[in-house]
Amino acid sequence: MPVKKLSIVLKELRESRGLTIKRLAELTGLGNGTIGDMETGKSHGSRKSLGKIAEVLNLTTEERNILDSAFLGREVISSDDPRVTNLNKRERLQHDDFMRDALLFFQDEKVSDEDKQKLFDSLQEAFFTIKLANKRKNK
Repeated sequence: MPVKKLSIVLKELRESRGLTIKRLAELTGLGNGTIGDMETGKSHGSRKSLGKIAEVLNLTTEERNILDSAFLGREVISSDDPRVTNLNKRERLQHDDFMRDALLFFQDEKVSDEDKQKLFDSLQEAFFTIKLANKRKNK
């Protein structure tokens, strides 16, 4: 599935909730110009501003993945784990690369959906264990 531009995704999500740019700005604490610039493609915004918008719009996991994909410029790996939504752009790219590479290994295997989910959960836990170990090592 091709990744939509961030400006299009933001506008669609805002309008689907019946909000104006002004009202979304009030609810998020962001400026009208900030949101307007993001919707016209003049600004890409930040992970923090997208987080505020996602919270106010009460996005589903699927909608959040679409928003994150647009922000990163490529499709992201779906996850309900709240730790994933708190990753910065660089960490999210690392996470998705790690998960995609690992999951490709099982692409041709006949693995049940239940086992694939167990694998996905285990790999994600491994990613965050490694991330934590690296943070401790760098202190």
